[in-house]
Amino acid sequence: GRYRFVTGTPLTPLEGSFYDAISDRYTPIAGPTLGARLPAFNQLDLRVDKTFAFNLWKLTLYLDVQNVYDSTSAEGVIYSYDYKRPQYLNGLPFLPIVGVRGDF
Repeated sequence: GRYRFVTGTPLTPLEGSFYDAISDRYTPIAGPTLGARLPAFNQLDLRVDKTFAFNLWKLTLYLDVQNVYDSTSAEGVIYSYDYKRPQYLNGLPFLPIVGVRGDF
């Protein structure tokens, strides 16, 4: 098993935006450089495997479950068209993996 605690990645927050009528779009106003962080998160990964040994090779079967308790991890921030409503872009949720490995 593996337990992982990660502090949030540093980022430059936006302090607002203004509308540029000439280009017909909103332009973001950056805050202090690397003045904020994404939320911290933690995750638990578990793996079970079984190896079968034969004369000339080995066969391994495994079940690997990442993020067992489905903790939300913020990977980045996405904004609405006018930069007023930020949302977190989340990473992978609960992820079970079944695998087979052969070694010769």
